[in-house]
Amino acid sequence: IFADGSTYVGPFNQGMWHGRGTYTFSYKRKYTGQFKNGRAHGLGVLVLSNGARFDGVFKNGKKWKGTEFDPYGNVAAFFSNGAKHRKAF
Repeated sequence: IFADGSTYVGPFNQGMWHGRGTYTFSYKRKYTGQFKNGRAHGLGVLVLSNGARFDGVFKNGKKWKGTEFDPYGNVAAFFSNGAKHRKAF
């Protein structure tokens, strides 16, 4: 548990988060997936406090390729090469 109330459960490599783990932010967001050098990197799921989520690939802590869902499970946007593309309605 960190001073701000956030938590990390998973492996470390040279003092940094590395491998598959779960980071729960102090404000109830939660990331579960791969970490590399202390950042989300690889396959993962980020769930926001309102239930919205992103499933996909992260690169150096940023959403890279995948799908963003609204709190009701509807597709809201897609990410490709780090760029967000809104779903056409």
